[in-house]
This record gives sequence, C-alpha cells and structure tokens, in this order.
Amino acid sequence: MRMFVAVWPSVEVVDCLKRLDRLPRGDMRWTTPEQWHVTLSFLGNDASAECSKAALEQMDFASLRGALAEVGPATACFGRHVLYLPVGGLSRLASCVREAVPPAGHAAQPATNSFTGHLTLARARGRTGDLRALAGMRFSATWPVNSVTLVASTLAHTGARYEVVASIPFPAPDVLG
Repeated sequence: MRMFVAVWPSVEVVDCLKRLDRLPRGDMRWTTPEQWHVTLSFLGNDASAECSKAALEQMDFASLRGALAEVGPATACFGRHVLYLPVGGLSRLASCVREAVPPAGHAAQPATNSFTGHLTLARARGRTGDLRALAGMRFSATWPVNSVTLVASTLAHTGARYEVVASIPFPAPDVLG
C-alpha cells in the first residue's frame, strides 16, 4: 500500500472540472473526480499510517493560514503520457508537510524545490498514446485549503483507488491566536 499526503479540490472546483471537454479516446484513460487531488508529499510503500498521522497533527498550521490553491491557467503535459492542470500556491504547505512527515526510511529534512503542484486529468495507454494535443485547454479556479489528508493508494487496472486514512483540518483562525 502506497501512502501520500494530499489536498483535495473544493466541491465547486470539482464541478467545474467535470465540465472540461473529456472526449473518449482509445489511447488514454481519464482520471475520475474521486482521483483528483494534489499530492504534497509521497511517503512510500512502507510508511506508517499512525506515525504519519501523528506527525501531521503536530504541524504548525499558524504559518499556513490562508493557503489558496490556484489551478490553471491551462492544461499541460508531462512528456507525452500525462495530461494535468498546474496548481500553484501550495509550495509552502508542501514544504512544511515534507519536513514534518518524511518518506518512509528517510530522516526529516527540508524539502527541495522539486514540488510541482498538479491535478492529473488523464494518462496515455501504452507507449503509443500521446496527449500533447490536449494541452492548452483553458481552465482556472481557486479554492481555500483548509486541511491536509493522509491517503492510502491501491493500484488497479482501472486506475488508483484512494482511501482516506486521516483528514487533518487546519484550526480556525481564532484558535490559532
């Protein structure tokens, strides 16, 4: 079982994403709304759910107040095989998560600048699929980030299935002081 920490788009953003032109093509598989998330940190196959949850609950959320995910402005591709929407505004949150909850088998350390926030929309099937023609579809939205989620991922032939292990909400501003 693979574990990761993610944020999920708001219901309003998901509703807008559902309206994207998602024509069926035999050389690709569209991701489903249940799969739409932004991975802040991949923890690995041997991560402890209990330890990871405890570390997330100890995070200093005061510095993260007002985090806003910014989607868009258009679809893009990682190589030929992955269609995605860029998501900005989460680098600081991702860095904090990576410091608090290191991948399994690694000591806590500051995150590098390798975070690329994105929502995966589709994956090519096989080696011949090429999704680059779908890059450039205009889409932009924002949503306030109010929690982080610890997720267990199981791979299946229909795509990854996710199980929320824990959702850690950010404390209300008046609680933060």
